[in-house]
Amino acid sequence: MRSTTSTSDDRRSATVTVEFESDELASKFDEVLARLQQQVRLPGFRRGKIPRQLLVRRIGEEELVREAAEALIEERVGDLLAESGLDVIGRPALARVEARPEGGAEAELRVELRPSVEVAGWRDIEVRVPDPRLTSEEVDRVIREILEQRAEVRDVDRPVAEGDQVTLNVWRVESDGTEALVTPDLVVRLGRGQVPRDIEEALVGAVVGARVERPVPHETPTDAGATTDAEAGEAGDAEDASPADAPPQAAADAPRELYEVRAIREIVVPEATDELVEEVTGQPTLAALREAVEGDLRSARLRRAQEAFEAGVLAALLERTEPKTVPNTLVDPVFQQEIRRFGSSLDASGISLRRYLDLTGQSRDDIARSLTERSAETVLIDLALRAIARDADLEVTDEELRAEVDRLVATGQIRDREEAARPAIETQLVADVLLRKALALLQREVHVVSESGEALTLDDLELANAIADVLGDAPPTAEEELPGSIAEEASTPAGSETDDAH
Repeated sequence: MRSTTSTSDDRRSATVTVEFESDELASKFDEVLARLQQQVRLPGFRRGKIPRQLLVRRIGEEELVREAAEALIEERVGDLLAESGLDVIGRPALARVEARPEGGAEAELRVELRPSVEVAGWRDIEVRVPDPRLTSEEVDRVIREILEQRAEVRDVDRPVAEGDQVTLNVWRVESDGTEALVTPDLVVRLGRGQVPRDIEEALVGAVVGARVERPVPHETPTDAGATTDAEAGEAGDAEDASPADAPPQAAADAPRELYEVRAIREIVVPEATDELVEEVTGQPTLAALREAVEGDLRSARLRRAQEAFEAGVLAALLERTEPKTVPNTLVDPVFQQEIRRFGSSLDASGISLRRYLDLTGQSRDDIARSLTERSAETVLIDLALRAIARDADLEVTDEELRAEVDRLVATGQIRDREEAARPAIETQLVADVLLRKALALLQREVHVVSESGEALTLDDLELANAIADVLGDAPPTAEEELPGSIAEEASTPAGSETDDAH
């Protein structure tokens, strides 16, 4: 079998011409004849008993050769296209198949090629993440909050201090001076974010009877997670919330809120002893509690930082990639995967589609539109990572390919090494590894900073070794390191549907 290729001027499509020798078609020719012997009926012959030569004369040898060539192409098209060196997407179209006078056959395939994109400034991306680093003061604060389950709440005759429990009456003052009590006996804990920050700051130092005011915001104070006196339990029971941090701006005659201090109570936490710790938490000692709290906080912070980094990198990658339009040939198979994944998620949760639509207020069209957009983004990320791999001259070594084959064989995704050696399978495996390397390189090049703008390192995110493993490098030193993160595969490479085994 011999093939030649011709690419269109716009490099969006190509023609692959394949020549088959007679001996290559012999087995398929016999298979076609055997199939037709079972299908064709001729007077005087039982099914399957028509002589081969008679069948050849009746159907025509050229037609049988064409059918044999089509069957061989269908069987080997993935390997054939992989050997052509073309980056084909979608299924090829068989333009023509002809028997050659000298024997054998010639076929012509029309294929669509994967488009190329450009990623501008991919080495200069900056991503902000929550700071994953933990301080001893933060651990102390959490331990104190845990032990506050045994705290004593005492009325005090002094100005409000940070950490106090304060009972407030919240008034609304209209522009004409009319006052209305909006929320009586609102109990808040200062420092927990249960009222807007500017109100917290203004309340510190206030005495019973004092009033603090601000323009009326879009939300009422009770939206911030505070309770009334009747609902207030022990000191540590109030839940944190996320209030507006800055005072709203309003015209001079706009309505205002007044926070009137009704009562001030201090929270008296007993001394942190091993006995108290065991009683409250079940941990045997204060040191054990501290270790557990520190581990939980560190894991949660690290996870949030890594997730934010990975999402931020992909968002920046999409923003810098042009053009943003992708062919339906690539989007459609990814969309089908998203549909299956969405259905499996609903099945696992035990929620019907109708119930899900009722709960979320979405329509079927909304779901389809969302999944289509996500599929297009997945394809665009795939194309962008391929562009980075080309730009950085990334390659897949024989050792890396062997490791990938071993991994897939061990997990049952590929039957054996012989299957992995097929051109179509090997081409796909190389693309998989190359995409992971491109993503690792991108994330290593990204500048990562905390939300306060402080530079962070890969070690801060505990990802230096993961990136080095993917790239086959030694982890960078602190002086050499460029911050980044490594995620799972960002997307399943969207490409040829002709690979029927991977």
